[in-house]
Amino acid sequence: HLKSVPTSPDLNLEEIAKKLEGYTGADIEALVRETVMLKLRNVYSGCVEKANRECKEEECKNKVLNECMNNVDVKVTTQDLAEGMKIVTPSLTQADMQRYETMSKQLKQSVI
Repeated sequence: HLKSVPTSPDLNLEEIAKKLEGYTGADIEALVRETVMLKLRNVYSGCVEKANRECKEEECKNKVLNECMNNVDVKVTTQDLAEGMKIVTPSLTQADMQRYETMSKQLKQSVI
């Protein structure tokens, strides 16, 4: 799900993977999407603040905002994904996962 997302070199996928117990594939997709949106909102807010600090006229603000947004290097970090995990939570409970594990074992035994 992160293939098309620019990520920071410090992104620790092993650390993130350890925290994804109970997340389905759809949950992980939603997590990545929400994380990217949070990151973009934060960058945009920072650029708006910069434009408001530097300019009084609307034309100047728009110019500074556009320059800021065009020149920012947005990359998702481990911390960004942790923030996303506060919003997107896992769908599966421990009981769900145990039930699936039991079903998997039973299916394997019936095939043999």
